[in-house]
Amino acid sequence: MIRLERESLPRLSQLAAQIELTPLQTALAGASRPDVLSFAMGLPNPQLFPALEIAEASQKVIAANRSALQYTLPCEPLKAKICAYLVSRGLTCLPDSVFLTHGAQQGVQLIAKLLLDPGSPIVEESLSYPGFQHLIGERYVNGIFMALG
Repeated sequence: MIRLERESLPRLSQLAAQIELTPLQTALAGASRPDVLSFAMGLPNPQLFPALEIAEASQKVIAANRSALQYTLPCEPLKAKICAYLVSRGLTCLPDSVFLTHGAQQGVQLIAKLLLDPGSPIVEESLSYPGFQHLIGERYVNGIFMALG
């Protein structure tokens, strides 16, 4: 193993030197420990995964479409299925009305960028999604936190 002395490493920018773990990264690190059974962070017990069924489904999808694992914009079949589901629930929905993201954090970030200006006042419950609080804390400092109830 090669050990590098700190002096031999490239100098980082002032911003990079100040980067700390986000609350989500800290929680994920704690929840990932083998002695912790976490009901948070979207981390189900991997022993409960239907591994054989997932492998078989993956094999079928890739055999039918070699490009299935490639990024594409947008995923029209998924948007159509989402619309069909919403229509079955009595809602009106067109594929052009569906915007797909890669997860909750990206969705929250996009909505915040679309609707909020830096310094905008924000009202939220004091107990809320840590990812949202981190995102808001970086850009919007006028948070008003309210107790539940």
